[in-house]
Amino acid sequence: VPVDPSYPVERLRYVMEDAAPQVLLTAGSVVDSVPTVDGVAVVLVDELDPDGPAQRLRPEERLGEVTGATSAYVIYTSGSTGKPKGVVIPHRNVLRLLERTRSVYDFGPSDVWTMFHSFAFDFSVWELWGALLFGGRLVVVDQLTTRSPEAFAQLVIDEGVTVLNQTPSAFYQLDEAVRVGD
Repeated sequence: VPVDPSYPVERLRYVMEDAAPQVLLTAGSVVDSVPTVDGVAVVLVDELDPDGPAQRLRPEERLGEVTGATSAYVIYTSGSTGKPKGVVIPHRNVLRLLERTRSVYDFGPSDVWTMFHSFAFDFSVWELWGALLFGGRLVVVDQLTTRSPEAFAQLVIDEGVTVLNQTPSAFYQLDEAVRVGD
């Protein structure tokens, strides 16, 4: 369950309580931004030993076989009609989304994708997993750049972005910034 530490504390608390995760993976720089829930272990990823036991999970230690029907992640809706609801997305749905568009866009290892959206927003699945599945490079866009169409346009040029994902409102702002910059 991705949770964005910049979200309101009430929403984060609700998601943490509703999802009932067993472990919270986070970074030390944002650990205090995410409310803890009793019984949830906190693991700071920036303090993990890259050669430690957590990195050497043996097959017999896994909880079960991963199949297309196995949950890939749970994402919470915006909650515009009430409280946010967790939606379980199986691995097959993520693969189907990307595989069905592969022939249209001819994605490949030379592509450069941007991760413009919050990882707690469903659009980020396309951005993150698309780059990973097709072997491309992923450029994670910092929050300040996402708020500046001019800075984002420059990042797209500087990084040689070939796969750009935008909501219509963000794309219109980017288009305007590029036109003004010409």
